[in-house]
Amino acid sequence: MTLKKIPLDAIGRYYVILSGDDGDATQVVSNLKIVLPKKGAGEALHLDAGERVPIAFGAVAGTRFTLKGTVTDDMELIVALLLDPDGQLVPPGDITTVSKGTSLSINVTLPKSGTYTLFLTPKPGALGGVIYKYKLKHPKGSTYRVAD
Repeated sequence: MTLKKIPLDAIGRYYVILSGDDGDATQVVSNLKIVLPKKGAGEALHLDAGERVPIAFGAVAGTRFTLKGTVTDDMELIVALLLDPDGQLVPPGDITTVSKGTSLSINVTLPKSGTYTLFLTPKPGALGGVIYKYKLKHPKGSTYRVAD
């Protein structure tokens, strides 16, 4: 039996249960390989004024985060805030945001390892939605270590 490329969206404990129709109990030997996330995507349609779009993602220190989005209905989105794994604000000056027409681009190098949350919000004016994709470029040789 082989299980490959099973995305796990939450931190926690997972189990694989195998069952046979006959025979005695036996031992299962396995290997586990955990890889760092490389990309993600999402959408938020029909936003209200002041609404925040949360985008959570995991990364290691030194990872380059790049988000590309398309907005609808002449809406303009801005970065409301980016929280680091300790819940602290990543300085806005560290985040590069470019908005041109219906395109949105956000780039930032992340200073710590852990789960970040980016919050986007519409500028006052026209409201609409956003469809986005992001990429994570981790430092070469980066690995994920499961805590003991």
